[in-house]
Amino acid sequence: MNKTAAALMGLTLMTGSLIAGDVLAAPYGWRHSGPGGYYYQGKQVDPAVVEKNAKAVLAAVTKGNPWKTPRGINQIPLVNKDKLIVGNLWEDADLKALEIGAYWAGPAGTRVELVSNGKVVGMLWMQ
Repeated sequence: MNKTAAALMGLTLMTGSLIAGDVLAAPYGWRHSGPGGYYYQGKQVDPAVVEKNAKAVLAAVTKGNPWKTPRGINQIPLVNKDKLIVGNLWEDADLKALEIGAYWAGPAGTRVELVSNGKVVGMLWMQ
């Protein structure tokens, strides 16, 4: 290391502009995101129960009016009998042919991927 690099490193450490990590934040990686945006599955959910509930919700939904986001992403809302949006599709797919993909449980409920021909085409939001 040359003298200039050593001097810059010393200056950086003295001014506190280089922080090795936030000591109050949880570590990054499995079950954690960056500071202020923590995510982790705090409870274990039985896969059979998630799949059964997701299939029941999916059987009772209809497609709402499709629209595009300003970025051009298709959004097809999935509407239940109470006229509440419980998910969305990003591609037009047959509701009866959709498969249940990966899922995760969080503070706002369980999120379930909807799969068509091996590709994730939407998301279902369950409580």
